[in-house]
Amino acid sequence: MSPRGKSGLKDKGLQPEICKLAKFMLALRISATYTRVRSIIISHLASGEAKRRCPLPRPTTAISSPRDRILHAATNLFYEEGVQVGVNRIIAQADVAPTTLYRHFGSKDKLVAAALKQWSTEWLRWLHDRIDRHGEEPEVCLAALWDALDQWFATEGFRGSFIANAATELCGNPDHPGQAVIAEHRMALRRLLEDLAKSEDAQEPSRLAAELQLLIDGAVAVAAMDHGGAVVADARALGNAAVRRR
Repeated sequence: MSPRGKSGLKDKGLQPEICKLAKFMLALRISATYTRVRSIIISHLASGEAKRRCPLPRPTTAISSPRDRILHAATNLFYEEGVQVGVNRIIAQADVAPTTLYRHFGSKDKLVAAALKQWSTEWLRWLHDRIDRHGEEPEVCLAALWDALDQWFATEGFRGSFIANAATELCGNPDHPGQAVIAEHRMALRRLLEDLAKSEDAQEPSRLAAELQLLIDGAVAVAAMDHGGAVVADARALGNAAVRRR
């Protein structure tokens, strides 16, 4: 979930709700209670706003443990601004001590790897779910793949694939622990696409999967640069043509 802070609560759709809550909170006389209630309400509203904006699965319970808060803050910041974001900003956003971050993750590089793993797990789970809910008809499943990408690209805050972005940033550091996570993600996506290719009775499912993955990579990159656009329609047409050839 992308942290929006105060700027996220200025969205026009939330203003009436915020006004009502403000009146309620002004009636509170005990400062400790005020602070606690204010934190809970803002967290709830920010969570609801992010759920409307983002198609990926999000935690349904509050993120309370220091480790989870660190990982949550790091994943958001790294995705939004790149893995060069300093640990001081992560520490501040997670509201933890520096020693807590290093006790849980050991180093910033390991934190980057953990953030990549979390994003990859959520994204792949979301994509599997979007495809599986349409049944087992091959053509329907393939169409669901492109529909899911179209939805993702249209999401506010879309910045491409965190995995692809990090791979570009870390290309000069082959020993970075995040490299293994990047490779694992790529193989997991390839396996998903091979399963789709096999369901289409492709003679060379691995070859078709490679072509589909190349189309997805290109579509994600173009969508990130063009802020969505109609790239999915072109990728869908090329993907369908590739299926027919195989």
